[in-house]
Amino acid sequence: MVTLSRAHVFPFCNLIYATKRKRNVYNLSQMDTLFLNEIKKADIITIYSHHFPDGDAVGTAMGLRSVLAAAFPEKKIFVLGEDVKKWVRVFGPHDGASDEDVANSLGIVVDHNGPRRCGDRRVATVRQLLRFDHHIDAGDSYPCPTICEVDAVSASQVVLSWCLRVGLPIPKDAIQAFMIAFADDSVQYTEANRPIDYEKQLQIMVDLGGDFAAADACARWKDPAEAAYEKLLLERKVEEGGICYALMVENDYLSIGLSYPAAGVKSSFLLDNTNCRAVLLFTCCAGEVRLSARSKDDYSVEALCAHFGGGGHEQAAGVIFKAENFDLKTVVEEAKRRAKL
Repeated sequence: MVTLSRAHVFPFCNLIYATKRKRNVYNLSQMDTLFLNEIKKADIITIYSHHFPDGDAVGTAMGLRSVLAAAFPEKKIFVLGEDVKKWVRVFGPHDGASDEDVANSLGIVVDHNGPRRCGDRRVATVRQLLRFDHHIDAGDSYPCPTICEVDAVSASQVVLSWCLRVGLPIPKDAIQAFMIAFADDSVQYTEANRPIDYEKQLQIMVDLGGDFAAADACARWKDPAEAAYEKLLLERKVEEGGICYALMVENDYLSIGLSYPAAGVKSSFLLDNTNCRAVLLFTCCAGEVRLSARSKDDYSVEALCAHFGGGGHEQAAGVIFKAENFDLKTVVEEAKRRAKL
């Protein structure tokens, strides 16, 4: 497990801004200034998406890089994380950065709340750390200054709002990256359960030149291998006690040409193809089991995942288990117990 010592972060490292479930709330305008000043002082900036990156993680990171590169062309700026074919075709691959550059950088993490979910474990070595997010804190959250808007549809909206508040110019490619991120996270919502300010958030990006139709098409594109894997998921899924779950091993996705990150994010597909209240997708790789959980109605997968050391949103959350400590029956039984409440 990656750990971050206090030496890696600011002395006032637990300051956070959030709109609800507030904890250690700090004045937002002061946090905005703090973030901007630290970015201005840094010669090297590394931006981190999460493990199994979705469109929001990659789009937010790429959009932020574009904004910062336009505003501060003299700085070295890298986006670090895992490449997923779907998003490489849109944004290109993540950057490469030397260990020395990472160690001397200001790290900025987006769209995830703790180092165990980071797509590049070198995040633990950065000089200083900042975080933009729309996930609530979990037990192993980054101990760093955080601007967290848990009502936001996407992390891109949190970053875009900050850019607008501090007056940074936003290039057209950054707007579209933020829009793609927004569109990808919007897929999890139906018209009935969209956040209250969904239309307002969308309109802000449209007014700035974002093309939602093109962004939505990017979010909904599927690799042919994905379709084959989805068919296999439907064959493997088990439904009992109000829970739908599937356990997938490396050969299941590698044999059809699908990557580990792409295979692990198919829980939303399962949710769309079951009448159960929640779905649990367990994906195995390299000594770990990643749980991606989704739910409907009032079932909180956030609470379920927090019970096992993970976190996320009320209806979209996850946990990473060490294979030697993982017991499928224990997790499924706990999920079924909660389905009865």
